Amino acid sequence: MSAWFNYYVNQKAEYFAYIFGAQAQADVDTGLIKLITDATTTNLVTNELINAVELNWDSYNHPILAGYHIYQRLAAEPPFGSPLASIDLAGLFKDFEVVGGQAYTYAVRCFDTAGNLYQLSREITITFEPEPVKVIKNYVPYITGA
Repeated sequence: MSAWFNYYVNQKAEYFAYIFGAQAQADVDTGLIKLITDATTTNLVTNELINAVELNWDSYNHPILAGYHIYQRLAAEPPFGSPLASIDLAGLFKDFEVVGGQAYTYAVRCFDTAGNLYQLSREITITFEPEPVKVIKNYVPYITGA
């Protein structure tokens, strides 16, 4: 039995819905089986770019996992609602919808091919302060003629 299970879990991602799908979730809900999976996103960090906030984390690359949900809220708001974005397993996201002077809180959550959600990462807050645009006054470009 374990050889069969290992074959499908390690090699055949298209069969995960049978093993980890709706019936498996029903068995978890009734207590017949226990779901023990540690796919928590780790090492979440933010970087401030000129026009965006960049999120990086250690990607947990496993065939059962389908991607990540990115959550964002203003730091003073209540807990996260719907995801800001859903992405593949890259471990990188850039939020271009930020406003200077605002404090944003982010978290990341992994999801699998059956739609199951895993534990939310730790929250991280950043105040976005874009770099001011540098204007060069009285600049006249030097153009050479041909």
